[in-house]
Amino acid sequence: MGSTTEGLYKKLQIAVLDQLPNRGDLRRESVENWLEDQESLKKALYNTLREYRGSKTEPKDEKKIAEKIYRFTEIRNGKLWINLAADPFIPEGWSIPDGCHKKGDGWWEFNPDAIKDFLSDEQQKGNSIGGYKLREIMRNQPSFNANLIDGLLERPEFIPKDWKDGKYRFAWGTIYRNAYGSLDVRCLDLDGVQPYWRCFWPGLDFNPSCPAMVALNLIL
Repeated sequence: MGSTTEGLYKKLQIAVLDQLPNRGDLRRESVENWLEDQESLKKALYNTLREYRGSKTEPKDEKKIAEKIYRFTEIRNGKLWINLAADPFIPEGWSIPDGCHKKGDGWWEFNPDAIKDFLSDEQQKGNSIGGYKLREIMRNQPSFNANLIDGLLERPEFIPKDWKDGKYRFAWGTIYRNAYGSLDVRCLDLDGVQPYWRCFWPGLDFNPSCPAMVALNLIL
């Protein structure tokens, strides 16, 4: 490893330590489990660091916008429509296991008032919940699939300003298997200048800043 690369890696090690959750954000049970099963901890960190990738929207170049092909969206009378029944976006090398994509019922007029931030009972109390436990809860919720995320990334001008609140909004209707064999669920991240998506391994804990996007008065 060259000196420059080694220096960058040391910076990464420090950054990882700095970004660890605060003690108050971790359950004692979670900490004990990670300490007892450090091989799983190693795998989780490996997959997270190797698999981080985003899907940033393009700069506002009028020519590029005119030439862009919109796969998930249409504009009808100034309103955004998202095709929740389209084949989902799958990153290169990834797949969607059987039964892990909830296909929507065709085109849906985007209405942020029809979307609810769903939190489990634990999250509503300010605590975290394990991703696999949350996944079981989400089986009985009208969760949106990942087409909602990709539709909003195609048309970021329709993303509500009040969604830029530091939360990661998840689409539990689609669960992927990444290139390394681990499961991932995608979320919308609006912290940066440009919106993009992140992916989280369900083996991690999900705190109250990680709501699921579910539909109000709509069967998906």
